[in-house]
Amino acid sequence: MFNLNEYKIILIPILASLICQLIKIILIILKQKKINLKQAMWAVGMPSSHSAFFTSLLITIGIVEGINSAVFAVALLFSLAYVYDMILVFNVINDNIKELKNQLGHSSLEVIVGIIIGIIIALILN
Repeated sequence: MFNLNEYKIILIPILASLICQLIKIILIILKQKKINLKQAMWAVGMPSSHSAFFTSLLITIGIVEGINSAVFAVALLFSLAYVYDMILVFNVINDNIKELKNQLGHSSLEVIVGIIIGIIIALILN
């Protein structure tokens, strides 16, 4: 029989990412007063769905496997590398090419909000 609990390490990060995308769509509609699906499906913007994905994955692995496990250590390293890269990419672009700012990377605030959403979703669903 299918047991959702067995798949939560996969399902929770996907759900956290989808929730961020839904929040992103709502914020776009509120700001622009119209639906812009291309912009809503784009990977950038507030909040960072990738940050929520990696953070909820990390938290869920920590809860399921334990924070002393090797898989948690690997997830932590990947999460930190992702966050560092996204903020670095955004800052390099922000400093050099203003036009690409809205197409690549995330601001620190977008990443932090994504991380917070990832933590909340992982803790609620675990």
